This record gives sequence, structure tokens and C-alpha cells, in this order.
Amino acid sequence: MHKRYIAGILLAALLVSLCGCTSVFDKEYLSVRPYEEPSNLLTDADTTQIRNYAGLMRALNTMAAQYERSFVLAFGDYDGIIADDLAAACEELRTGTAIGAYCIESVSYETEQVIAYCEASITITYNRPESEVRSIYSAQTQKSILDCVVDALDRQKTQFAIQISTSTLETDDVAALVRSACLNQPQLVVDFPSIDVTVYSGSSNSQKIFGITLQYSVSESAVNDRRTQLDGRVRTLMSALTTGEQETSLQAAGDREKLCFLHYPPLYQGYECPEILRLLQRYGVKRCFYGHLHGASHKRALEGMHYGTDFSLVAGDRLDFVPKKICE
Repeated sequence: MHKRYIAGILLAALLVSLCGCTSVFDKEYLSVRPYEEPSNLLTDADTTQIRNYAGLMRALNTMAAQYERSFVLAFGDYDGIIADDLAAACEELRTGTAIGAYCIESVSYETEQVIAYCEASITITYNRPESEVRSIYSAQTQKSILDCVVDALDRQKTQFAIQISTSTLETDDVAALVRSACLNQPQLVVDFPSIDVTVYSGSSNSQKIFGITLQYSVSESAVNDRRTQLDGRVRTLMSALTTGEQETSLQAAGDREKLCFLHYPPLYQGYECPEILRLLQRYGVKRCFYGHLHGASHKRALEGMHYGTDFSLVAGDRLDFVPKKICE
């Protein structure tokens, strides 16, 4: 009797539960959300996850050169122990690389396993401002180093840095190159500076960053005033020396086609010599060739048609020292 009573209670409870769940089974909900890759992940080659130590170092160096303070790396099918390699790579970035020796104070990280791959959140603390790091020059040869220095002089920089890969150059060598560039750019260096060069290479010594400081004996405004005065005097002298000789030559050409060859450009960015330009127009000179602008100064050249004359810069390094055919 007791067993029948218990069985009856269980049956009643089952019937009640089935009746009460009818409304639940009548409504089914399916929620589908497409998988979204985290936007702040940095992966090797932008398409695959970091898979080895070399790829990890490339990623860290890239982010440091871009002055990234915090970012996330994704690892998949990694060849090695991620935790050990992260510790070693962060330390190598800070103490073993040129960029680390130049501007990195500390590197820290945290890891998190996300289903099929691992994420590492990296934080870099820098000891130099972003503007200095992003403006580091890159050079491979002595000529390109000279070009970098001339560009810095043209921009009136008193502090700048040049990164050189696999170089045997030392601070004295770079200081000599800077001195040579200053001597060969008198229009830019009106007060010869003292030159201080510091090398940052880290323990690996495979790359070097040379920090260069130019110390002038006068203020920046005084340097600018001297450059302006020198530029004006040079223009006056160029006009006086050139126009008389050029006019004599142009008159002797008579009605023949006239080509003009000058050492100094009669116009470039921020400058025009009106006397020479008027002379070219007066005698109908169709083409004018000039030199003088070298290395980083190429960007200041004005070429093509101006005032009815076609101008061309034919400096040797602009033409890669390959002769340019001018006429038949």
C-alpha cells in the first residue's frame, strides 16, 4: 500500500511537469553571432599567427619602432614554449637591440589562453619622446649617411639619430662623416658646430643607432639670420657673375635653338633668380640644365616648365652617374 502511494505521487508529479513545460518547448531560440577577430592582435606577416622566436622578435621590433606602448600578439602552433620565449624576447628587445638601448625603459607582458591560440598583452615604456623615435633615419652606406646628415642640416636639426644595420662604423667614423657633410654644405652651416656622437647597439651589436648632437656657438635665431644673410649675398653674386656671361653667349647664338647650362639652379624651392629668369625669357631659351643640388637637396629642385623654359637637374648623383641624352 505504501509503495502504491509513492508511485502515485511520482506519476502525478510527472504529469504536472509535462503539462507545465508545453509552452517552453513550443518556443525555441537560436542565436548566431559571427566570430570577430580581436582588432588589436598583431600576427606574423599580418595574416598568420606568430609561430617561432624569430617571428616574435620581428613583431616586437616593429612595434617598438612605431612607438607602440601596448599591443596584443597572437600565437598559434608555436614552435617552442611561449612563456619562456616571451620572457627571453622582451629582455632581448630591451637590452640586446639598438632600438631597445636607444629608447626603451622596460617591457612587460601577460598571457591568456583563448581556445585554439594564446594571446600576449605587451606593454613597452619608453625613455624618449615619440617624435625622436619616429624620426630616426635609416642608412646602409656612407653615402646614405651623408644624405641623412644633409637632410638634418637642411631641417635645422640639432639632435637626430641614424640607424645602421650590420655596420663596422664607430663613433669617430660617424663624427667624421658629419664633419664632412658640414664642410660640404656651407650654405647650411654658417656656424660650424661641435659634434657629439653616441652609439646604441645593445648586446647583440648587429644593429647600431648613432645619436648625433650639434652644438652651435650662437643661438638658433642667430644661425637663421646668418643663413638668410648668406643666401641673399650668394644670390646677388650669382646674378652679377652669371647674367653678363650668359647674355654674351645667348647673343652669339643668333637665331639657333638655345640651350642653357648652369652650375647653380636659377630657381628651386623657396628661391628664384629674377635676373637669369628674365634673360632666359628674353632670348627664348627652351631648355635649361643645372646642377649643384646633391643628396637630400634633390627634393628642393624645380623641374619641368617654368616661365616658358623646361628646367632639368642633371647633377651626377641625381642621374645615378649615367649620362643623359639631351639632343640628337
